[in-house]
Amino acid sequence: MSTNPEGSPRAGGIAAAVVGVLVVAVSAATLFFATSLAPSGDAQPAGEGVAPGEPTPGDTSGGAAGGNGIDLAPPEKVNGCGGPLAELAPVESGLVATPHFPGAAPADGGEVAGTVTLTNTGTARAVGWTGARPAVTVSENGTTVWHSNGPVIQLALEIDLDPGESMELPATLRTVRCDSVDEESEAFREGLPPLTAGTYGISAIVPFTPDGGGAVQYAGGPLTSITLQ
Repeated sequence: MSTNPEGSPRAGGIAAAVVGVLVVAVSAATLFFATSLAPSGDAQPAGEGVAPGEPTPGDTSGGAAGGNGIDLAPPEKVNGCGGPLAELAPVESGLVATPHFPGAAPADGGEVAGTVTLTNTGTARAVGWTGARPAVTVSENGTTVWHSNGPVIQLALEIDLDPGESMELPATLRTVRCDSVDEESEAFREGLPPLTAGTYGISAIVPFTPDGGGAVQYAGGPLTSITLQ
């Protein structure tokens, strides 16, 4: 039986080949994430979400993970506290995420339960996986005032939608105001001030991993609204 010492030319060639593969994989991922997501200006008025495929300032009608020169952010971090809503391009799968929350809620800093409807607006069956919860963002005049945060249960939910089909995902939001310092931790600080009475925009992002591999897609959708009293 012959052996190949670790320091032999053959072993060195194998190691170099493995490193080369890793460099190509990392470079491809960086290129994808660096060209997919761009920040936008003010959001469309609540209740006037833009249809997928019609990008305008504040359009949240779909998108893929990443940013111009920015590494991939978790879906909860796409819209940072105090910053403008991100503009997401339509995703290849055609999935659109539409949040549904009560039209009115108390302005008391409490939690509000709702759902996010994930709809396949494409022409092919969408099969894959998503996480345990959609990422929900609350905004005021196009500026993020709260978004989903804290530890996420590592649970994969199956997505299998034919064109035109939908599924419901449970979601929650808090009626409090965060700021940039809250982005320094996984979970927001305790005792954040409640939002004042008024009408706020709500948007959602559902990360979609296609079955069989492929880049993660960040499915967004139209801006809906909630009125705090």
